[in-house]
Amino acid sequence: VDGDFNYLNYIFNDYSKQIKGKRLLKMHERDRERDVAINALMLGTGIRVSELTNANLNDLNLKKATVSVQRKGGKRDSVPIANWVIPYIKPYLQVRNQRYHATAATPSLFLTKGVDEPRRISTATVELLVAKYSQAFNHVRITPHKLRHTLASKLYLETNNEHLVATQLGQTSTKATGLYTHIVDTKQKKALDELHKDH
Repeated sequence: VDGDFNYLNYIFNDYSKQIKGKRLLKMHERDRERDVAINALMLGTGIRVSELTNANLNDLNLKKATVSVQRKGGKRDSVPIANWVIPYIKPYLQVRNQRYHATAATPSLFLTKGVDEPRRISTATVELLVAKYSQAFNHVRITPHKLRHTLASKLYLETNNEHLVATQLGQTSTKATGLYTHIVDTKQKKALDELHKDH
């Protein structure tokens, strides 16, 4: 999780240092709590970008550390959120109304500033912001899907339980392509690193 913390802290504290232009800086300062919350929530739940953008404020339960999402195929799932994520979400919730002009009638959890009223953030916007920050952080553009893979690998290495990972990610089949290849690669890499330690 260290790399995750470094990445999130970079978005919040250091990204602004490389911004050219006052307008862009102003926008970043307005959105950084939101952007950190979005990245943290994806890293700490493994939810899909569409599940994140469709989530409403009342789907989030910080006391229980869960977020309720609509999975593929329409079923609703209450997804556990890693405890370390909560401090990254709270600052966004504190500024959400005032900064995005949200009212009691604004259901969406994550918002963008609209001309007259706030709008639900789009998956395209989330994909762009993840690409922008990851590129600036370590020169590799990543996708929200890659954040999902990161969580899957960590959870698998921690538990060694494919079924548990599939449940967390809302996958009906543990044969989800791509995901487990990624987990196996991570396991293989870990095994290689362990081998090296013995010498």
